[in-house]
Amino acid sequence: TILVTGDVNGNAKLWSTADGDGMIAVKCNGAVRSLSLASDNSMLVSGSANGAVTVWDLKSDGAQLLQVACGGMVYAVCLSEDNTLFATGDQHKCANIWNVESGALMQQCQCGEVVKHVDLNSDNSVLCAGAGSSACIFDVASGELVQKIEGGGRTKMTTDAQMLIAVDSAG
Repeated sequence: TILVTGDVNGNAKLWSTADGDGMIAVKCNGAVRSLSLASDNSMLVSGSANGAVTVWDLKSDGAQLLQVACGGMVYAVCLSEDNTLFATGDQHKCANIWNVESGALMQQCQCGEVVKHVDLNSDNSVLCAGAGSSACIFDVASGELVQKIEGGGRTKMTTDAQMLIAVDSAG
């Protein structure tokens, strides 16, 4: 099992939970706010306080694959299950969907509040963004808001997008 950590000095590190040894270390462009590890451990996405989002290739000891700029603090990152897309949530009240290979911005979804949680379902058709005290559910293809649920800004969606777990500040 692998554990990923990030710190305010811009360091991200993969650890083996079996022996506690550090496996790969990468230097991010600013304080690390969010990390997402590919399910096959082949890639890591890091989001930084200075707006930089970096995709790291873990098969080649942490070589940088690409970097995109969100223009403001990135609170959340999420790598898709098939490693083709990643989502970001930022201080500009947007949940963005990016192409892993090219770094192209595929969709920009307006949430109305700072986005601190993002999640993609298994077939990349649904994006859930936790913004303020709301969960915003978007259609990935169109970028359209499908549903907004009040009372849950901390979100996690099942891979089939059939269930959403949302928690507000009251618990």
